[in-house]
Amino acid sequence: MNTTYIQTPPDFLPPTNPNPAPVSWKFSADSDNLDITPSLSFANRNTVPAFTECLTVSLTANSMANNFTAIKTGDVTRDANPDQFTGGIGAGSRGNLTLTATNQITKKDEIYDISFTTSSTFEDIVAMQSVLGFDEDALSFVEVVPGTLDNMHQGCFGKSLVNEGVLVMSWFDINTENVNLEEEGVVFTLRLKAKKDGLPLSHLIYAVPHDVVGTAAFRRGNEVIDLNFEFDEVYVENTAQFELYQNSPNPFRDQTLISFNLPEATTGTITLVDISGKVIKVFRGDFAAGYNELFIDQSQLPSSGVFYYKLDTPNHTATKRMIIIE
Repeated sequence: MNTTYIQTPPDFLPPTNPNPAPVSWKFSADSDNLDITPSLSFANRNTVPAFTECLTVSLTANSMANNFTAIKTGDVTRDANPDQFTGGIGAGSRGNLTLTATNQITKKDEIYDISFTTSSTFEDIVAMQSVLGFDEDALSFVEVVPGTLDNMHQGCFGKSLVNEGVLVMSWFDINTENVNLEEEGVVFTLRLKAKKDGLPLSHLIYAVPHDVVGTAAFRRGNEVIDLNFEFDEVYVENTAQFELYQNSPNPFRDQTLISFNLPEATTGTITLVDISGKVIKVFRGDFAAGYNELFIDQSQLPSSGVFYYKLDTPNHTATKRMIIIE
């Protein structure tokens, strides 16, 4: 029997398992369903073949067709420190690595390059991983572009779930003595197309908790540190326009965002009314020039159904419709 080891690429994102079995080998229950040559890859997590922790192989003296596929999990290199991972991947983390992008307000049909940079030189960072999520109702995936970080390439990204708003990122560099990234250098760029107006990217892109691919970075010596994705201040190209944007999500169940743009700092009123015109809630405030936002909770409204929200300032007025579902 020949043994071949391969690295599992980021496309392999199996369903979460709340009670993982404490075993270190997984065997394909039907090896015909698992194409492991040249790489382990699945169209999506729903097509991951069944596996078992026990495999019986009938060996005969006259047959060489007793090949099978097995996946080694856990401490493959036998150098992990179990005390470090007690309680989960983030337990006992020291320090952090923050990737920062410029926040922008979406305009429908425009394409945005969200470039994640860091002030770290990556001189002691040897690996990082995350499941990135984005609101597929507001954004559509175009492509991901690797940056200038050593060994960052297309193979570091799993794209099989981008239609569901999920992108897997897994990077490491075996050249642990000299990982290079210029200060403020681009780690990677996420290119997305907006489906809706008036939404800040910071509300639409986030790290997804996952029990297989936890969000973390790793230093030499197996030290786990926090990996954070952040956006800087909201950036709006044109503040000379008054505009009330469609709330998002819409329809909504728990909470929705009402956002608007003002040509100058001013007082304003946002009024929520039902379809009969009855006033349900009034919000008054002093708002800055440029982008502003207000979150509305379902608990602030009497029931599900169709409502209207109206923005009034001394010089402008606008109204939009929103829908609450049970």
